Amino acid sequence: MNNPTDYVLKLKKSLYGLKQAARSWYQTLKNWLIGYGFLTSNADPCLFIRNQTISFSWVDDILVVGNDSSQIINKLKSSFKIKDLGLASHVLGIRIVQDRENHVLISQMHYINEILKKYNREDCTTTSAPMHSKNKLEQSRDEEAYAFKKLNLDYRAAIGSPNYI
Repeated sequence: MNNPTDYVLKLKKSLYGLKQAARSWYQTLKNWLIGYGFLTSNADPCLFIRNQTISFSWVDDILVVGNDSSQIINKLKSSFKIKDLGLASHVLGIRIVQDRENHVLISQMHYINEILKKYNREDCTTTSAPMHSKNKLEQSRDEEAYAFKKLNLDYRAAIGSPNYI
């Protein structure tokens, strides 16, 4: 297409890779799921519930679990070009294991170990409470503050990391 430089073109639909593509896909999927009888969760707009079936979307990944999940996946396949990866083993850093009795185990041990390694705490021990109730807090001495600064630790990231567990 030969386009003069002083022309501006308007897209009539979203293209993969553009910043608005994820939102456009979310709106399309949401409308489809609602049309198929799903309700949007109040807790998370990417969580959809229909009877005993739950669908969760994250950008362009969809997880469907429940009694009629295969029926819903087939309907999705007939409406969209999707790739069915089968039973989920990892979703957003969470390991999922399903046994023969349909028990489901979810684990974030890998993520926890990554955090411990990143902040050099692989040898730490567990505790049932963040701090013993009889501990007394004192103002740190200058040498302690200097030693802490020398660690070159992104304190906010270190404190915030466990929020995703």
